[in-house]
Amino acid sequence: SRSLETLVEDYGGGVVYVASRAHTPQFMRDPAVHRLVRILPITPDPEADLILNRIGHYQTRAWPIEIPSDALSHPILRRVGARRDSRTSTRHDTSTRHDTSTGYDTRALWQDVPGVYWHYPVLRAKPVASVLMRHSNPQMRNSDGGHVLLATQFVGAGRTAFVGFDSTWRWRRLGEKVFNAFWVQMLRYLVEGKLLGAKKRATLFTEAETFQLGTAVNVMARLFDARFKPLDVDSVTASYSVGTHGLQSVGLGKQEFVLKRLLDRPGWYEGRFTPAQTGSYGITIRFAAAGGAEEVSASHNVQVVRPNIEILNPQMNRAVLTALAERSPEGRYYEIDEVDELAAAIPDRHEVTTVRSRPEHLWDRWWTLALLVGLLSMEWALRKGFRLL
Repeated sequence: SRSLETLVEDYGGGVVYVASRAHTPQFMRDPAVHRLVRILPITPDPEADLILNRIGHYQTRAWPIEIPSDALSHPILRRVGARRDSRTSTRHDTSTRHDTSTGYDTRALWQDVPGVYWHYPVLRAKPVASVLMRHSNPQMRNSDGGHVLLATQFVGAGRTAFVGFDSTWRWRRLGEKVFNAFWVQMLRYLVEGKLLGAKKRATLFTEAETFQLGTAVNVMARLFDARFKPLDVDSVTASYSVGTHGLQSVGLGKQEFVLKRLLDRPGWYEGRFTPAQTGSYGITIRFAAAGGAEEVSASHNVQVVRPNIEILNPQMNRAVLTALAERSPEGRYYEIDEVDELAAAIPDRHEVTTVRSRPEHLWDRWWTLALLVGLLSMEWALRKGFRLL
């Protein structure tokens, strides 16, 4: 387990653990593999055996898989729908999301996927983990929600995943392409860390690729010296610059911030900055460690967008609307059944203008018509003379 831990944290490898009826309960209790359990994206439940005894190791009913809304765009799930077999049916609901690359209904696919019979219960997902699947049985819930069936997380330079059930083979009823696409996407996601970070002296990481304006961007760096030993300095300096559509923004040049060493993780540094405007942010780090023949650099890009508060929280806030209306002169909040009173409530603000002389109607004069015809004739003559007709 120590070798796997080193592979993931220091060399960007990936590990996926799939639970099984026969071995997982004993595996989670075995002190020999506690390092492997530590890097998984879940916290084991000390009472897991009691839960399994209560629900039984064999169930007769399959419970649908619950996909959190924020997990529909995750790389492991979002492209599976593009490979869905044509024999399956399609369902729609108001919360459906579409894969922008294929136009396919991602949620509809996972509604058609066969449910889960047995699963291994865990206490919760770790704070930095992303939960992609949960159990839909109301009895399989705790204070954190439905039991975790699938979760992933970053561990150092690599990634790990936990699959809490052993029946993905049943997905073949939708076609081999669905089953194969899921596992291909899973493995591809887990090995990306090694493909991107192995043998690099400097690598930058962020918690996400897109941040809302006003949210701090937490930046982590994994740095090595010329001998590929963890860098041993107190802090390093990084910088960021913002551009719009590839152009550097006017008035906000390159800004610097400090990454401080993490005492419990040699070679790892952490810092943060708060974006001041929307756009594409390029984060760069440069350093020259003692004994290094050349300067080492790394870069990473993130997008900062405006927070879409109305879509995230579409419920009507009557108190705020009432206060906003009452702050206006003679303002008042009206309910829908009071719409007939609106016309009478609008104040009469018409104005009367007194004209003391008799108005002259220019269009009733002969010379107005003559001037208009003359100008049009002159334009026609000039166009004719210069061959512009």
